[in-house]
Amino acid sequence: GRIGAAQLDRLVAETIKRFDLAQPDPAADPVDGYLSVDPRHVTLHDDDVHFAGTMRWEAELGIADSLDLDHVL
Repeated sequence: GRIGAAQLDRLVAETIKRFDLAQPDPAADPVDGYLSVDPRHVTLHDDDVHFAGTMRWEAELGIADSLDLDHVL
C-alpha cells in the first residue's frame, strides 16, 4: 500500500522508540554534559540600549574568527 509523509514520520518515530534506537544526548549528562556543548555564540543585547546610542555585544568565537574580527575592526 501507499502511505503519506506524515504517516511515515510517525512510523519511523514509533520504531525508534519501540526498539530504543535513539542516540543518547551527551549534553544531557548532569556531570560532563557541558563538555558536549559548543560555547561559541554572539549575543546582541538590543533590549539594553544606552542613552548615548550604543548597544552591548557579547561573544565567544573561535580563534580564527576572533583574529579576523580584530583585524577588521
